[in-house]
Amino acid sequence: MNIETRVLRIVEELTEIEDLTSGQLLLDEGILDSLTTIELITKLEEDFGIDIDTDDMSHHNFNSIENITQLVLNKTNK
Repeated sequence: MNIETRVLRIVEELTEIEDLTSGQLLLDEGILDSLTTIELITKLEEDFGIDIDTDDMSHHNFNSIENITQLVLNKTNK
């Protein structure tokens, strides 16, 4: 399973929403709220063995599956 698919499944599990798309605007559409975003960060750190810094916690980085995937890729390639 590739990273984007894993990220998508994590978000679907946390939000209990199926059939999300990679480019869907998760924050702008209210799919992710502040609490769910914190839960997502914790799950990403655990599942991928990464540390997401305060500097990484931007609207842009968490507004879509694509952006979250890119963040994880950047963190795993360091």
